[in-house]
Amino acid sequence: MDNLAYGRMNKLGEGTYGVVYKAQDKSSGNLYAIKEIRTGTGDEGIPSTAIRELSLLKRLSHENVVRLHDVKFERYSLHLVFEYMQGDLHAYLKQIQPKRLNLSTTRKFSTQLIKGIDYLHSHGVLHRDLKPQNLLITDKTLKIADFGLCRTFGIPLRNYTHEIVTLWYRSPEVLLKSGQYSTPLDMWSVGCIMAEMLAGGSIFSGQTELDQLFSIFSKIGTPTHEQFRMISGYGEQMASFPEWQYSTIHPHLPSNADPDLLDLINRMLQLSPGDRISAKDSLRHPFIRSYKRTHNRNHH
Repeated sequence: MDNLAYGRMNKLGEGTYGVVYKAQDKSSGNLYAIKEIRTGTGDEGIPSTAIRELSLLKRLSHENVVRLHDVKFERYSLHLVFEYMQGDLHAYLKQIQPKRLNLSTTRKFSTQLIKGIDYLHSHGVLHRDLKPQNLLITDKTLKIADFGLCRTFGIPLRNYTHEIVTLWYRSPEVLLKSGQYSTPLDMWSVGCIMAEMLAGGSIFSGQTELDQLFSIFSKIGTPTHEQFRMISGYGEQMASFPEWQYSTIHPHLPSNADPDLLDLINRMLQLSPGDRISAKDSLRHPFIRSYKRTHNRNHH
């Protein structure tokens, strides 16, 4: 690591791909989060695809996407220099009581999340591993972190320290390893995260991929043969799942919740990827539009 440019302060944590440090730019005093990714000890070094993809991520700039300022290549590791954020949504939800967000904060964070995802999708970037831990928050502004890294380094089942990575926000097509991944897989994760903001806990919480599929199907119904083909590209696996009846996710969320919020979550949590609402259409949904109206009024 170029110690002339950045003074390393303290370890922030161990993420999916490596260790994250807080650091300070010695010339400007600005704070950064530096993600150190081990790339192996062989002679092959860093794959050229990774270099290409990371240079693409560096060009992304949006108010709800954590800025990748710099990429530094070492022999056996890669250092990604991100803007520093104070905390994440997972920690934020844990420290408030009750562990649910009020409607206005849910609306604000949901809008920021969807705007960030819409920006990434419109630039051809899938996140693939959205969860509260990589939605970073500073002063009530939410930004998406770790975007695009799954494409470069693979969709993780274990993190850097070999702990199992949570599956709770993964879409059915990712859990079934269909290989047919597109933007709807992120919208499923957004629906799970919005439901968690509302309910105060995760709504699908399996320990293994099969367990996670059971958790999903038992709440919103087992896919039909046609839906199964849409999700996995094949229809044979139906036999191993009990036939749960179709339901919306509403019975598993607070009954006094805002109807527009429930409707938007339901449009995201559709089993077939093609049936899920897109980020762009979500921004036009009444639940999000009403935030934009009040937000714009307050800023004029």
